[in-house]
Amino acid sequence: MDITLNKDENNLDAILTVNIKLEDIEEDTLKSLKKQKQQLNIPGFRKGKIPLGVAKKYLWEGLVKENLEKKLEKSIDDYIKKEEVEILKPLLPIANDKAIDLKSDKEFEFNYDIGIVENLEIDTQTVLKNIKKYEISIEKEDLEKEIDIIRNTFGKHTQPETIEDNKNIRLYLEFFELDEKEEKLEKGITKKTSKNVSDLPEKFKKELLGKKNEETIKINIDTTFNNRKEFAKFLEIEILEADDANATFEVEIISIHLQEKATMDEELFKKATQDKASNLEDFNKEITSTLEKMNERSCLELLTKDIHTAVMEKADIKLPIKFIDKLFEFEIEEKKKDLTEEELQKERINFKNRLKWSLITDFIAKENKIEVTNEEISKESYNYVINMYMQYGMQPQPDQMEDVLKEFLQKKENINYIQETIVVKKVMDIIIKNNEFKTKSISSENFKTLINKQNNHE
Repeated sequence: MDITLNKDENNLDAILTVNIKLEDIEEDTLKSLKKQKQQLNIPGFRKGKIPLGVAKKYLWEGLVKENLEKKLEKSIDDYIKKEEVEILKPLLPIANDKAIDLKSDKEFEFNYDIGIVENLEIDTQTVLKNIKKYEISIEKEDLEKEIDIIRNTFGKHTQPETIEDNKNIRLYLEFFELDEKEEKLEKGITKKTSKNVSDLPEKFKKELLGKKNEETIKINIDTTFNNRKEFAKFLEIEILEADDANATFEVEIISIHLQEKATMDEELFKKATQDKASNLEDFNKEITSTLEKMNERSCLELLTKDIHTAVMEKADIKLPIKFIDKLFEFEIEEKKKDLTEEELQKERINFKNRLKWSLITDFIAKENKIEVTNEEISKESYNYVINMYMQYGMQPQPDQMEDVLKEFLQKKENINYIQETIVVKKVMDIIIKNNEFKTKSISSENFKTLINKQNNHE
């Protein structure tokens, strides 16, 4: 048996060639043949008494294939460990010019495209030196807004007959783009939205005041809104989509809701805090504590995102580009035919970024000897399944969860996903623990502005 590695000029893209002779696997194949012939049923022969030569006609090719695959896997793993070569997986087999004949061939050649990864060195102190760790300061206005939300949540909800200029009225509307004949445009913009009357542009509000539930009106978006950008923001659609739209829209008033705020009394304090507070002072303390925890999570999410961005941009990682392109084509082969060129290019970029991030997290995990336990996999899988159900407004019964989890964990790809999730969380914990970040206090409004800027930049 012989293994050779032919590297490209960049020393990262390579072809791995494995030559295996029949004699390398013959002994193991014969052992398998003798074992399996005992279970073989052939008319005219007693079970277990079939001659080896007869059994060979039925079993030999399959056993050669099986032992070739075992020898290949072990030989490649041993070679990679011995040569201390870090490679990307999976290896991509290269089709032979001549088909393999398992029945008569005495030598077998296998070629693979492989991608080699150089030893990574990531100096997080340098890469992350400009990252800020934010702390959101809770101001009086923040507490008042949160209490206002709580009062609306626990307040009385009614459905008025008509729309009034009341900031507590919430409208559920559906917009339909119309054609030149003022009929609904096929494949035009159709969008549902929910807004408080106080959030409506003034001209649009005037059009709606006095209108009833399930009533429809026609509007010209160029006169009802200040500009197409305002309309796009209001309807939460792309500005280019709004720019291309016809001016005339039909608006259906799906429903009208009036939210009457709950009274600030002991009953509300107890309901909103699960009996932790029964007076105004304790209520304010509980709500402040809740806001602090929410803000901590938001700041941690931003810090994690900024770390990811900085590491991806500044970590110097040389990648086997040719292999990655081939791997991408292999991975997306089935999906490719349904994508536009623009979508395909976006998928390509995302694929390379995911691969790069995976290499980075794997490197840090190895450096810090991160391991994942079965208990951690079970716990993370439980949370993942629960969240999946909640996204669809469902809640699995406790007696169902055992079966649901068992089925979920039967799929290898699910286990791999959960393991990767846990590793990434642990990697982030280590990065945050081992690096000092400049702490900056920021108001909740400025924090929201910062997040919006980042999102728009993306």
